[in-house]
Amino acid sequence: MSTPVLTALVILLLFIFASLPILWNIKGFYDHLRDVRTLLEKKLSTDCDQADLIHLVRDALVVQSSGMQGVARATMALTLCVIIGAAIVLLIANPPDQENSMLKDILLALTGAISSIVGFYFGGRAAQSAEPQNGGGSPAPAAAAEKPKITKFTTDPQSPATPGTNVKLSCSATNPSNGALQYKFEVLDSAGKRIDGSPGYQNQNEWMWTADVSEGKYLLWVYVRDGLHADIGGYDARKLVEFEIKK
Repeated sequence: MSTPVLTALVILLLFIFASLPILWNIKGFYDHLRDVRTLLEKKLSTDCDQADLIHLVRDALVVQSSGMQGVARATMALTLCVIIGAAIVLLIANPPDQENSMLKDILLALTGAISSIVGFYFGGRAAQSAEPQNGGGSPAPAAAAEKPKITKFTTDPQSPATPGTNVKLSCSATNPSNGALQYKFEVLDSAGKRIDGSPGYQNQNEWMWTADVSEGKYLLWVYVRDGLHADIGGYDARKLVEFEIKK
């Protein structure tokens, strides 16, 4: 096989090798968007609580799309190794003489370019990783802050109860920021449709549900959020209790 043909074949294989992982990750990204859109459309087609929907959208925007992390760095490193290996093979198979040392010059130039790219890219990544630890007094990201946690969610009386019973829902929660907590209660049927609940978030951690409903199983939800972040919407914690109504 002649040198030009072998060189063209190597370039084609390098292109395929470098492109496939990137194309696969692009496919994973669009599959992620499609799944998120399908989930949102499904939620919107039902009586979805606004706070629940806001929380779902926020999670969908934050969560990374499917795909192998670091694929760009791994692809670049492996591709550069293959390029150097292919150049060395060509250099050994076609040793340049003193009058024609073009291949040797290309290899030297390629090695220098690769060293610059690797030093710039990975050096920048190392500096970026070390930045939060430089002791500069920068505030921690909001996502890293501890959120309120629900410690107990109970009903009085306990399940089961007869139709028409007044059921008191009580919630206990802790807040690392020591701020005031707000609570919202909801009652859903077994199909997930909202049938009752508090008008919105309230400062009281109790709410009375008059169970004027037919026999069956119901889902009791409590949503808790820090009152300081009330303007953001959504909730910081939630908990479910299954409750049965029967005669």
